Parts: sequence; C-alpha cells; structure tokens
Amino acid sequence: MCEANAASVGCAIDEVLVCSTGLIGYQLPMDAIAPAIPVVAAAMTADGGPGAARAMMTTDTAPKTTEVSSVTSSGVAFTVGGVAKGAAMLEPNMATMLAVLTTDAAVDPDIATGLLQSAAGVSFNCLTVDGAQSTNDTVLLLPPVLQDRSNPRCWVGLWPMPAGT
Repeated sequence: MCEANAASVGCAIDEVLVCSTGLIGYQLPMDAIAPAIPVVAAAMTADGGPGAARAMMTTDTAPKTTEVSSVTSSGVAFTVGGVAKGAAMLEPNMATMLAVLTTDAAVDPDIATGLLQSAAGVSFNCLTVDGAQSTNDTVLLLPPVLQDRSNPRCWVGLWPMPAGT
C-alpha cells in the first residue's frame, strides 16, 4: 500500500501514512485497491479535502470536514483544516475514528505533538463501546515541517493548502 501510494504521488515510502477501518483480522483486497491508487492520485487537487472526506465515509451518513483560521499572539495568521470518519460498524464490539488535520502554522514539532496529545486525550481517547476502547483510533496532524511544500501531491489532496502552494 505504501509503495504504490509513494510511487503515485512522488514521495518516499516512509512519508506515506495509511489509515484503515474494517473488520479486524481481514486483509485489505490489494488486488482491487492497487490499480485504483494511481487513478486517485492523478485526480488529487489542492482543494480536495471535501472529496477526501466523502471518499473515506464508508458507513458514515455525512462527510466530516472543518477549517478554522486564526491569528497568533504575534499577529501571524494560520489555518487548520481537517477531515474525519467514524466507523459505525462495530466488529467485534469496537468503534474506530480516523482524522487527518493539516495546517500552515509554523509550529515546533514537540509543541504540535503536545497539543495534539492533549486534545486527543479528551476526545479521541475517550470513546468506548460496551466498555471496550478502540484499538485503532488515529488522528494525524500534518504541520508544514512534515509536508513537502514543493510537491503539492504529498499533501494527499487534503484541504486547506497553505498560501503559495
């Protein structure tokens, strides 16, 4: 999966982050997925966040997107955008949430990690189904330090794109 995605968007294999929901213990049908990866990669656009949210819905009833712009105390404007999905299929008695956040904020990786862990601790890491926590909740924050600004395809089509890309 990582190799096919990296080849399709022109980045390194270790720069690909794969998220998935589905029944535990079942392999993804790579024979069906692999041929579609270059097609999807070729269709990516700078404003593809809403499309990405629709594509990852599976059992969700509506796409989940958000975009928030603000200004730091030193007057620097920034934006955070995100897409998410929740798996309504609880098998076996578990739920899964996936979210990807992008930002154009120039934030120190340690500070970004701390902020994300703090937010996830009171949101993502609180979900239980029949008393069992999810084993696969994923939330990713992709600040500029983790994004190749020279290659918009490495933004995976998520929105918003920083100004100038």
